[in-house]
Amino acid sequence: MPYYPGGQVPAKRGIGWAILFTILTCGIYDLVWDYRMGRDIREHTGRVDINPGLDIFFMIITCNIYYFFWVYKMGGILREKEAVCFPNQPCTAVEPWVLVIAAIFGATLVSDAILQHDLNRHWDRHVA
Repeated sequence: MPYYPGGQVPAKRGIGWAILFTILTCGIYDLVWDYRMGRDIREHTGRVDINPGLDIFFMIITCNIYYFFWVYKMGGILREKEAVCFPNQPCTAVEPWVLVIAAIFGATLVSDAILQHDLNRHWDRHVA
């Protein structure tokens, strides 16, 4: 994983494959996907308050209610990091509340896809 001034830049993940694996595993792979996105954000930002394993645990024991908090937090952290990494450019990440609204309407898979798309675009901006 290369290191850039903004932190380590993880490899991009295929959104289509993640959606397919989530459907084939009846949603179990979605937890793996969320874990990996959380880990990538933690490694890129260097924030020690992000604990992907604990986040997944809370998602499981709260029957995914914790997911709403998690997706809002990760979206917000990504927007903050974009402002730090690219101070003279507009932020390209979606507002965190959009992710929560999608999740409220039962589209957690859509929220994850949007967050992954924003992460992939952020990684691309680093290596460009």
